[in-house]
Amino acid sequence: MALYPIGVLAVRVLQNIDPGAALRYSTFIAAGLLLVATLAWVALWQPVVRVLPHGVELENPVRRVLVTWPALREVDGRFGLRLLTREGHW
Repeated sequence: MALYPIGVLAVRVLQNIDPGAALRYSTFIAAGLLLVATLAWVALWQPVVRVLPHGVELENPVRRVLVTWPALREVDGRFGLRLLTREGHW
């Protein structure tokens, strides 16, 4: 819903420049806002953490990582979720 004021502002600016421009470019503005909203949804809502019997699975739009229980050394939740293992951290 935060994109709605941005779209309204863009249309108002176009109306001040050229009154007919708002009608001509409103489709492009709507498509751009939809693209931004979709990218934000993929980046913020798609990551998943699954606690399974054999470990913890981290999944995001780019990759999937399985950290088994024996490999897990430390869990830090201070600024998000960070799993520390012997090989590195995720």
